[in-house]
Amino acid sequence: MEITIQLDSEHAAQLTYIQQHTHLDPVTVLTREIEREYQQLQSNNYPVNPLSHSPFIGCFQGSVDLATNSKSIINDIMAAKFPTVETPTA
Repeated sequence: MEITIQLDSEHAAQLTYIQQHTHLDPVTVLTREIEREYQQLQSNNYPVNPLSHSPFIGCFQGSVDLATNSKSIINDIMAAKFPTVETPTA
C-alpha cells in the first residue's frame, strides 16, 4: 500500500527528531508506531486486559457470575480444596 501524507510543521519536526535519534527511515518509524498502536488496541479489546496489567489489588480471572453465585462458587472451591473425610461408623 502506498500512502502519501503531509505533516504539519510540528509533527514533521518530531519525525525528524525521531529519525535523528534512532537513525530510522520515516517508513520504519511510522510502521513501528502502527504496530504499537495495533497491539495496544488488540490488548484492549478484552476489557479485563488493562486491569490485569495494573497494580490494582484483586485482579483475577474467574466466573462472570461471581457476584451472583459467590456462595455456591466458594463452597465448590472449598469442597475441592478440602474434601470431607468420611469417618467410619461403629
